[in-house]
Amino acid sequence: MDTVSFLTDTLEAEGHLAEAEGLLRRTIANQQRSLGPEKPATLRSMRSLTQILRDQGHFPEAEKFGRETLALEQRALGSDHPGTLWSMNQLALTLQQEGRYIESEKLFRETLAVETRVLGPDHDNTRSALANLGLTLLAEGRLTEAEAVQREELAKTRKAVGPDHPSTLESMSYLAITLAKEHKLEESERLLRDSVEIGLRTVGPVYTTRIAMGNLATTLAYEKRVDQSIALFEKLMVYASTSEGTAMMDAHYQYAAGLSILGRRDQAFEHLQEAVKLGFENTNQLTTDDDLKPLHDDPRFQTLLEEIQKKQPVASK
Repeated sequence: MDTVSFLTDTLEAEGHLAEAEGLLRRTIANQQRSLGPEKPATLRSMRSLTQILRDQGHFPEAEKFGRETLALEQRALGSDHPGTLWSMNQLALTLQQEGRYIESEKLFRETLAVETRVLGPDHDNTRSALANLGLTLLAEGRLTEAEAVQREELAKTRKAVGPDHPSTLESMSYLAITLAKEHKLEESERLLRDSVEIGLRTVGPVYTTRIAMGNLATTLAYEKRVDQSIALFEKLMVYASTSEGTAMMDAHYQYAAGLSILGRRDQAFEHLQEAVKLGFENTNQLTTDDDLKPLHDDPRFQTLLEEIQKKQPVASK
């Protein structure tokens, strides 16, 4: 099964999510038949499939499968097992991406409490749950609370893995988003510039560096520094074009958001349409992203939502 896991991870990294999903479904069917549904190997594959479904934007199906997996793990492994806690975190993420923030926050807080007790407050998984809680509070518009949680998580991450680690840089980027929404643009820009500079110097234009670059370009758009914002988005597109997975899809989406802020509707829709062509399917993100609100009254926005909805599978009951 290690070979299957490696192949699945490779397909996911290259952006071949549908192929990874098919491989996992076949693997799980074989494992359930030969090993049983509650064996650790079977449950690991089920966790992986849940994440693949979520990464594709198939949230109802990811939620359904995630709840089934979590119930099996709680019975077979116990409520305190790391695998069970991982599934709780993933289910909370799915709920967050479905826009069900109250349920998501409640589950993140439950996960965080158990992980703090079982794994310790500084464990990677505990810090991840804390970071996800901060993002949920941000999505709810509870900016003061989100900032406090994100500052706590950033301090713990910086202490645990160092100031130049990708996890630290990612935490800096997410805190910067919250600060920007609080109109603390100077601190937001400083954090993002540090994140981009350190990222390019230490690990290159990987995912965390590109996300920070897109967020910095967005902050510059809010500051009406048009030329700097556009130049940075163009650099992001170049980096994304040489990267695997969903890099180009993510870059098109971020560029669209920045262009929306700048009032360049036609260009924004061009990039959104490219993101959808490349697999973007998160309608909740489209409709709740404040950066895209200037586009909502354009008929092209509703057309885009309908196009995405036609592609999405309906979770079986």
